[in-house]
Amino acid sequence: MVLYSPIDLIPLFHYSNEWRFPSPLGERKVTIIFPNQSIEDKLGRTVFLRPFEKDDFTALSKMYDEFEPKGKAMGLPPDQGVNRHRWITGIVEEWFNIVALSEDRIIGHAALDRPVSGKSREFMIFVHQDYQNRGIGQAMTFSMLDAAKVLDCERVWVVVENLNRIAITVFRKAGFCFASEPDVERLMVATP
Repeated sequence: MVLYSPIDLIPLFHYSNEWRFPSPLGERKVTIIFPNQSIEDKLGRTVFLRPFEKDDFTALSKMYDEFEPKGKAMGLPPDQGVNRHRWITGIVEEWFNIVALSEDRIIGHAALDRPVSGKSREFMIFVHQDYQNRGIGQAMTFSMLDAAKVLDCERVWVVVENLNRIAITVFRKAGFCFASEPDVERLMVATP
């Protein structure tokens, strides 16, 4: 696999870990090799991390339907079922996605978007409230930063609510730093 500067990456097809992008030599394809991983959470339970697959859509939707409080992170996940479904569809069709599974149930979701310009990518992560504070979000964050390296990203950013101390702690451990002044929401940036 030859890596070129993957500016303006677009999905090769929906629900894929393969990406294509234009280059002076014609279209190039980059495959993100994301090995299935198993981690042990802080309670000693096994959690699996792997790329999102098309067949995961219903289970992922169920995770977000059960997620509380809805709208906690800047209005996400949306509280209205139809809007939530549209939002999930957009994320899984346009972003690189991984899921965390416990006992065959999706309990976490993280994604990197394609850059709008340059080599900067937005990152998002949600872990079901029954599985928070167990190291799962941290493992997913580190895994997505590894994927960002493969994509030749120079910067990964996330916007976090200033009062979300758990998320801020996870992001800091992964190497994110604040890149904005204190406000209701703050920008955090990491270099993969």
